[in-house]
Amino acid sequence: MSTVKPPSGWNTWDYRSYVTFVYLDKGVRRARVRLAVYEPETMTTHDDFWWPAVARLGEHAWDGAYVSLGLKVGDDVFDIEAAGDGTKLWCRVKPAGDTTKRVVVVLTPDGPTSWERGKGGLVAGGYALQFRGATHNENLFLNINDPYVVGKPGAAVSFVCAPKRTRTDARAATGALATARRKYLDRAVAGRGALDGLPEGVVRGLTWNTEYDPYVFGISSPVSRTWSRDWGGVPVFDWDNSFAAILGTLESPEVAWGNLTAVLTSVDVLGFVPNFAVSNGALSLDRSQPPVVSYCAWKVHGLAPNKAQLKALYPKLLRWHRWWWKHRDGNGDGLLEWGSNTEAKYVFPFVDGFLGEAGMISDWQYAAFESGLDNSPMWDDVPFNAEARTFELASVDLNALFCLDAEYLAKIARECGDPKTARALDRERAALADRINDRLWDEERGAYLNRLWNGRFSDVLTPVTFYPLLAGIPSRERAERLVVKHMLNPDEFWGDYVIPSVARNHPSFADNNYWRGRIWGSMNFLVAEGLARYRFDEVAYEYAKRGLRPFTENWRELDRIYENYNATTGVGGDVPNSEPIYHWGGLLGYVAMQQLVAVEPDGGLRFGNLAGDDAELANVPARGHRYTVRTGAKGIHVLQDGAKLLATDCPAILRGFEMTGRTIRFDLYAEPREVTITFFGLKPNSAYTVELSGSRFQATSNAKGTLRVEYGNEAKR
Repeated sequence: MSTVKPPSGWNTWDYRSYVTFVYLDKGVRRARVRLAVYEPETMTTHDDFWWPAVARLGEHAWDGAYVSLGLKVGDDVFDIEAAGDGTKLWCRVKPAGDTTKRVVVVLTPDGPTSWERGKGGLVAGGYALQFRGATHNENLFLNINDPYVVGKPGAAVSFVCAPKRTRTDARAATGALATARRKYLDRAVAGRGALDGLPEGVVRGLTWNTEYDPYVFGISSPVSRTWSRDWGGVPVFDWDNSFAAILGTLESPEVAWGNLTAVLTSVDVLGFVPNFAVSNGALSLDRSQPPVVSYCAWKVHGLAPNKAQLKALYPKLLRWHRWWWKHRDGNGDGLLEWGSNTEAKYVFPFVDGFLGEAGMISDWQYAAFESGLDNSPMWDDVPFNAEARTFELASVDLNALFCLDAEYLAKIARECGDPKTARALDRERAALADRINDRLWDEERGAYLNRLWNGRFSDVLTPVTFYPLLAGIPSRERAERLVVKHMLNPDEFWGDYVIPSVARNHPSFADNNYWRGRIWGSMNFLVAEGLARYRFDEVAYEYAKRGLRPFTENWRELDRIYENYNATTGVGGDVPNSEPIYHWGGLLGYVAMQQLVAVEPDGGLRFGNLAGDDAELANVPARGHRYTVRTGAKGIHVLQDGAKLLATDCPAILRGFEMTGRTIRFDLYAEPREVTITFFGLKPNSAYTVELSGSRFQATSNAKGTLRVEYGNEAKR
């Protein structure tokens, strides 16, 4: 059973509009306030706003505590601020310039109701709207069937909505909003220097797409609200929402664990995680999606520990893991293939025009959908075996990710008190890793490649060749060969923008269409995690920097977080099938953020990098604390909950950092020079045990509670 409680308070929970504020009482909707704009010249009421109307994607606390948005209506921009304060909703809508347009505020309590109006107030059902700058609809009657008020032409409107017995005054809105904004910014993740404004974009891409479904999923973050509107309900996708869970740790454990819970909801019915499930009941009965949930759950647990939640998810993760061998080893050779069962099929409604009418899409395409890489050139000309219900192709991505799933599901099993299953998973993981090394490694090309059932290696090179790094499959020698020969090769994957979804020298790269050449946050993230696991620190930093560029350029200039990006120009909006505010585009920013503070694949807390670039990442939540990390040529500085924790006198990486009682543990990586590390906030004049990169020694703090450790050039990796 999920430990994520149904939310209460005002927020943009409704999937149908991002300018509708919903009041929930322990998950039960009680009232809605909807914003609209009336245009007198055309006598049009604008109330159906979607991403093209966003002029400025402002702050959005996950729980609605503070929300800010610039909304474009024609040539005019309206600045919106709102704050949920318990049962009260404070809001101010102000035109950014001169206009004749008028703000409209609609109040809709749930259930049967009557309404009445008074000077500066409107009461409907059990809720009251106190307002300034607006009037009742005495002379202007709009095609709105709910109680509403209309602002004066070109005027700002302030209001507060609350249960009708609550004492409120709309004149206090400005102060209430300023206080809410200050409180939110004091705790929100923020970036400076090389990361200036970027973590904020990562979070906003997620929180503006976080919704609440009272029927099935609870709190979840669909990739984009547009999908919710097009599907007529809240859609949940396997790996999309799993990555959203990791991003959710930046803002709230509820969002993180809520997304993981939503992903696994359908396991009880199907025995597996479907490609998609929708709150209106639609399910992809024939196919799943990449098995990344165990890894994401373990990473979330490392950042926002919740053993009870992990225990609730564990049986479903295990059941899904066992499903794969029964349904996706089409030729019984111990390697997995993407596939599609014989159950009824579903298609994405808004891509019917590209793929054909429902019922006409092939089993081949459904198997491609299961991979998550819908139109990847890896699947071109690959036969679909109708009897086995799979491709006739052992896929590097599926096998590497399944190997990863076994490894991290074993960790979860141990955490949940099931060591017997953990040992079995360890054995399964080791055996599969051997098969991947034996059968999917092409020695001639020096890469992991998909392999057809006839024994021929695929000639399509994509970033999935690096996925075995994340699962710890290759030897160090093979890992280095992969990175040097392929990743750093500008004819294949290296460039100003990384990482293209197919090698640059493959003919399909020129298509610049979805998984045929474009850059994706999900792919970047999985490859980056593999670089971190093998400690390719210099490459990982440069990779993160180049992956950050398309995110930076589109976010800073356009306030957009695109679904995918052009691998040559970095542009996100140059194709029609790249959503403009899509949360997993923020993974490009998250990869860069992890170069300052992260929970790495081995579960250890990591600070810093070796580059020496000026950057700061503030208020990152991890393990019950908030960390601020500053990097530069003179070293790294780490604050914990606003207080100085440690500093180095040169660029360095601290891995596996832990302070428990009088023991300080970490591994140190730095250039070949002496490094001085200073710890702060310790008990004065006290002995501490320092466990540093395999050595163990005693050190004593001074009278000010600081402790200095000098480490020689053995810190060199």
